[in-house]
Amino acid sequence: LLLRAQLPQAPDAKIAALLSVKHRCVVAMQRYGEMTPAELEDVEVLLEDFPTLQVSFIEERVNTTNGHRGRGAKQDVCYFSCLIDSTCEIDPTTGRRKPRFRVELPGHPILGDGKADNQNCAIPFTRGTVLQMIDA
Repeated sequence: LLLRAQLPQAPDAKIAALLSVKHRCVVAMQRYGEMTPAELEDVEVLLEDFPTLQVSFIEERVNTTNGHRGRGAKQDVCYFSCLIDSTCEIDPTTGRRKPRFRVELPGHPILGDGKADNQNCAIPFTRGTVLQMIDA
């Protein structure tokens, strides 16, 4: 509203572009990779209602190493901090959006109760000098 008052003649598209440069809303959604189809629909409603909303989540991938299969195989788990938004393509097999950005993490990211660690995984996708973390 303040920007609208300062630039009364500016078109809505220009106001939206200026706001997107100065303000970014990133939601750390820890369970996105494990959500049920009903929960994924709720996320889609949010992304439709708020097109500039971005969602950060932790992705877990299991890699089989040593070239073996079965009993001799060793499984390594890799963790990634991922970011999606309303423009990301939806994977038809999982019903989830394909991440726009994926940052490999050095190990298991959840060390304590999970809340603060989940928010920390959203930090690579933010910018600026002021961040506000809200725990709900």
